[in-house]
Amino acid sequence: MPLHGRSLSDAVFVPQNWAGPPLLIETGIRVIVTYVEHDRVGNGGRIELASEVVKPWWRETIETIVWAFALAMVIRTFIVQAFWIPSGSMIPTLEVGDRVLVAKFWNWFFEPSRGTIYVFRYPEDRSRDFVKRIVAVPGDTVDIQEGVVYVNGSPIDEPYVKNRDHYTLRPSRIFPESPFTVPPDSYFAMGDNRPNSQDGRFWGFVPASDIHGPVFFRYWPLSRIGFPR
Repeated sequence: MPLHGRSLSDAVFVPQNWAGPPLLIETGIRVIVTYVEHDRVGNGGRIELASEVVKPWWRETIETIVWAFALAMVIRTFIVQAFWIPSGSMIPTLEVGDRVLVAKFWNWFFEPSRGTIYVFRYPEDRSRDFVKRIVAVPGDTVDIQEGVVYVNGSPIDEPYVKNRDHYTLRPSRIFPESPFTVPPDSYFAMGDNRPNSQDGRFWGFVPASDIHGPVFFRYWPLSRIGFPR
């Protein structure tokens, strides 16, 4: 695939029900238990245990669902979020259909590092999320010649890149200077599948505030379960 005119198929998607099954199972168990208690006790749906009045079964069920939903939202927003990989821009590290977990809490304690895979908001359309590998951090000088990436004057070792192109960095609207320096609070990211990746070469830098977190675990498919590197 040519390097120009790529589609936005690099965007990753969020499974809407990734946390659903465990929470639904828990909720179902609570519903059954509370219903059985209600049926056993009989009229009023109340039972006294050690002088404590148990709430009506329907109220406890509603509270369980509300708390389960709230807990899922907290986990998804601040701790861990699941993403689905729809494109081949990170092949062979991540393949089409892979489902991964992103550690959103990581950024509270650590800054993004070179060589780590991150999910972030696409700078040209922040409603989309992209997954790429951080190649350079703030203050780094970057050059690309015939597909070889140089950071601070030295070629970087990229054993994860199995499909390399012959891209050469030249002065452009995005990068007026070649080589260029990564600005403060920004990062330069690229896909592992270089000929088929819509990455920083074509839209520039990722603001630190738009980074969700690192990909730390692949949970699907089961044949590829593990820690992507």
